Amino acid sequence: MRDYMGPSETSAHRQAKWVKRFLYTYWLVIALHFLAQLGSFVCLPYPMGAHEFYYDVLLYPTLLMSAVVGLTQLVDVAAPKYSFVLLFVAGTIIAMMIIHLNMDIRIIGALMLLPIMASAIFFSAGSDLVYVCPSGGCVSFSIAGITCSSTISRTSI
Repeated sequence: MRDYMGPSETSAHRQAKWVKRFLYTYWLVIALHFLAQLGSFVCLPYPMGAHEFYYDVLLYPTLLMSAVVGLTQLVDVAAPKYSFVLLFVAGTIIAMMIIHLNMDIRIIGALMLLPIMASAIFFSAGSDLVYVCPSGGCVSFSIAGITCSSTISRTSI
C-alpha cells in the first residue's frame, strides 16, 4: 500500500535540490560575512586590536558557522530524513552569530528571515512546525494545516 503521508519521488527530488541550494547559500553567506568583516576592519576604525579581531570576530565565528553547515551537509548525505530540521537549525545559528557580531547595525535582525524563508519553502500542510525568532519576537506554527503567525512587540517599561 502506498504511503500517502510521505513525499512523492519527484517531490523528494525537488526538496533535495532545495536543500542543496540552501546549503550553498549558507556557504555563500559565510564567505560574504568573512569578507565584509575583514573589509570593515581594514577600512574603518575598529575599537580592538588586530589579534582580538582576527580571533574573536573573524576566525572563531567563521569556523563555528562552517562547522554547522559542514555537519548539516554530512547529515544530508548520511541521513537525508533529518536534513530539513538541521537546515533550519543551521540557518538560525548562522543568523544569530552574524547578528551577535554586528549588533551596531539596526536592520541586522532581519537576518532571522533566512531560516523563516527556508521553512516557508519546505512548508507541508500536514506537518507540525513551530518556529520562534529569539531576537525578533515572532512566533509561527502550523498544526494540521492551520497556520498561525504573530509578532510580539517589545515595549519599554
